[in-house]
Amino acid sequence: MDRTVRIRELTVKPGEKTNSWVKIGELADGSPLRVPLIIVNGKEPGPRIVVVACAHGDEVIGTEAIKTIARELTPDKIKGTFIGIPILNAVAFLTGTRVDVLETPMGWNDMSKMYSTAKPDGSVTERAASFLRDEVIPQVEYYIDLHSSAVGSLNGPRAIVAGLYAKVDPVVRRRMEELAIGCGFDVIYRPESESYEGMYFRPIPFFEERGTAKIVLETGAAPTLADLDTLRNGIMGCLVEIGMVEGKPKKSRDITYCGRLSAVRANRGGIFRPYVEIGKTVKAGDKIGEITDVFDNIVEEVVSPASGIVVKVATSAIAYTGIRLAVLAIPDNSRL
Repeated sequence: MDRTVRIRELTVKPGEKTNSWVKIGELADGSPLRVPLIIVNGKEPGPRIVVVACAHGDEVIGTEAIKTIARELTPDKIKGTFIGIPILNAVAFLTGTRVDVLETPMGWNDMSKMYSTAKPDGSVTERAASFLRDEVIPQVEYYIDLHSSAVGSLNGPRAIVAGLYAKVDPVVRRRMEELAIGCGFDVIYRPESESYEGMYFRPIPFFEERGTAKIVLETGAAPTLADLDTLRNGIMGCLVEIGMVEGKPKKSRDITYCGRLSAVRANRGGIFRPYVEIGKTVKAGDKIGEITDVFDNIVEEVVSPASGIVVKVATSAIAYTGIRLAVLAIPDNSRL
C-alpha cells in the first residue's frame, strides 16, 4: 500500500514531516488566503488521522493544541499518519470572528453546517470546507474536530459523537468509541435525536455515515486558550488509544453518557450572577444563579429545568430575555 500523503502539489512520504500551506483564495488586495497543514508521516504504518481547528475562526484553543502536539510528533515516534489543520476558516480567523464576516448575508456560512453542500467553486468558506471534505478526509480513517464555546460563555470538556439515529457502519462506530473514551473527558454526548437543543451548531453525521470515524472535542471559551491543557491531553489520549503513539491512555474513571442537552435561559433582563461551576451536578429546581436589576433587586431566581451536569456557563454578566445562561448535559445511563 502506498502510504504517501498527496494534497494538491504537496507530497509527504513515509518518514517525512512537513509544514506547508494550501491556497484557498485571495483577498481584495490580491493577498492569498491559505490553510496551514502540519503532516507527520510515520516510518511505520498505522492509523491515519486529521485533527482540525478553527472551523469557527475565533475558537483558537484548537489551533494552539495542534501546534503544541505537532511539535512533539516525529516520523520515528508515531505509527501511521497525522495531519493537523490549525486554521481551516482562514478569513474568520483573520477577523477574529466565528464566521467569515466578509461574506453576506452572515449566518448562512457557518462552516460546521456546510460540509455536505459546500461547493469547490463557491464562497471562500465553502472552498475551505470542500477542501477538507474532498482532498483530506478520503486519506484518513479518523477525524477530530476541535471547538470551544462561543464568545460570552465557557464550555466544560465533552466529546461529541454521532447519535444512534445516524447510519454509521459498526466498524466506524467502534473507532468513534475508541476516540471518545481515549480522550479521557468525563462527559460523552451522543445526541438522541437530530434536535441539538443547547448548542449553536449541529454536528451533522455527514462524515461518519460515509466511513470516517469523527468526534468533536469541545472545551474552553473563544477567543481564549482557557482549558488548553485539557484539550491537548484529550487529543494525545486519542492518539494513544488508536495506537499512533506510545503511552498509557488517560481514560476518565467516571464517564457520563448523555443523550440530550438542556439550555437554561433568562426570562428577565439585568446582571447575571452564576452560582454553579462547570462539572457540577444539579437537580431540577436547584437555584443556579440570579438576575438583578440596576438597583440590585433580584428580578429572577434562575433555576435548573432538569437534572444534569453543568457543561456550559455564561461568562458575560449581561442578561436579557432568552439568552442562554447555562447548558446541562442530561445523563441517559447508556453506553456507546
